Order: sequence, then structure tokens, then C-alpha cells
Amino acid sequence: MRTAFLKSTGQTPVSRDGDLLTEAQISSTVQDVLATTQFIDIHTHLFAPAFGKLGLWGIDELLTYHYLEAEFFRSSDTKPEGYWSLSKRDQADAIWRTLFIRRQGPSSKRKPSKRTFAKCCRWRA
Repeated sequence: MRTAFLKSTGQTPVSRDGDLLTEAQISSTVQDVLATTQFIDIHTHLFAPAFGKLGLWGIDELLTYHYLEAEFFRSSDTKPEGYWSLSKRDQADAIWRTLFIRRQGPSSKRKPSKRTFAKCCRWRA
């Protein structure tokens, strides 16, 4: 396998023997490394309680999950700067009001949340 390394951001990619890599070699090297590197997609909302603060729990975390945040931005006039300046609770309230109270109709992003709310909060859509 061909490998290259960078000692720090902004450096020129070089081979292990110190030669500069061409653009094609950089692309090939990146492909080789990615093809042989094991990736694990960690979803913090799936962590067991033993993980402590690494796990995200509660209704506010569920409502501010990135899928719902993306739909919130598509569905409201709220600017990202305004949203990110809110507390987690206020962010969750804004998403709740916008996506679940004011909006009608099904959404593939909201359906799993509605099922979760129905099961754990005895809430009906």
C-alpha cells in the first residue's frame, strides 16, 4: 500500500521516502487509506447509560437531533445564528412548535419522533 503523511495541517504531502506526491498520487493514497481503514459510525443517542455524558438523553436531545434541526431550518424563518444562540431547551421548544404544532402533514423525519413520543410520552400525533 502506498502511504503518505502530513506532519501538520497545511504541509505538502510527501511519501515515506520524502518525495513530493503528485495530485494523482494524493488521490490514490487517500483512496487506499480509506479503503483499508475501519470506520465506526457512533450515534451518541444509542449509547448505553454506562457511557455517562457521552450519551444524549431526554426530550430536548431528541427534538434537537440534527435531522429535525435541518427540517426546522427548511420550515422556519429562524436564522442559524439566532437558533444557535438559544439554550438547548429553547431550541427544542422552537423545533417542537414549528414541526409538530404548526406544521401539518407527514414527514419522513418526523414520523420516527412521533412514534417515540407516542410510546414514551403517551402523546398522539
